[in-house]
Amino acid sequence: MQQGQPPQRLNETVISAGIVLATTPPRAPQRQLDRPQLGLDAARLRDAPVLLLHAPPGYAKTAILCQWRREALRHGRVVLWLSARADDTPTRLILALTHAFRAAACRPSFGHTILEALDSAPEDGLGALTCWLAAIAEVAVETVLIIDDAEKLTGPARGALEYLLRNLPVNLRACVALRSDHAIGTADLMPFGQCEVLTAAETGFTLDETVAILRERTNPPLDHETAARLHDLTEGWPLGIQMVLSLLQRGPDAALAAASLLDRGGVER
Repeated sequence: MQQGQPPQRLNETVISAGIVLATTPPRAPQRQLDRPQLGLDAARLRDAPVLLLHAPPGYAKTAILCQWRREALRHGRVVLWLSARADDTPTRLILALTHAFRAAACRPSFGHTILEALDSAPEDGLGALTCWLAAIAEVAVETVLIIDDAEKLTGPARGALEYLLRNLPVNLRACVALRSDHAIGTADLMPFGQCEVLTAAETGFTLDETVAILRERTNPPLDHETAARLHDLTEGWPLGIQMVLSLLQRGPDAALAAASLLDRGGVER
């Protein structure tokens, strides 16, 4: 840092770079499987303002969030993406949410009054967050907020997220993913149909999905029985199926590789 340069100026630059990265959606994998039963318009999910993905690592949470993002974009909605970080504070969350909307909706002036008020906001940031929610309501554009890795939020940042989920305006929907060994305070929303929770039981692959993936992406295609046995072996664990597929695609004969894998008892979690 050059002598005489205000320390806050450098800090703002670092924060801005981090926010840009945190609000950039991940690159979608090629040939990603769309899962209609988990779509935003599926009967169970379509009316819930809050969707919570609550599953262990390897259960395709980020892939499902990416599917929801594609679906929302196809319907013309503004879609905000936020990858949570362990060092997030309420102030940083509000900055990220403001930047995400500006970028996604092409509205560079959105939220300038919120940012001006942040310096005097309480540490929990709820006042500024309320202003952000009100600004979203005023814009009156159908908006979907996607938050990945929410288990990383702690303390006041976790409280800010829970406050946001309880106070969504009618034009804002929130989709949140976190590991199943972390809790988030949404239980009071569920009896009123305000929140739907998807667990490993729903996010794991069905037999039909596993068979379709393994037969479509192996050469020569696996027979149905072998693919079904591999599904039983992995219990529909998406990461396990991905590992199996990687092993099958490595050699010249998928059927021989599958037989060897079944003999060895599969892949470890």
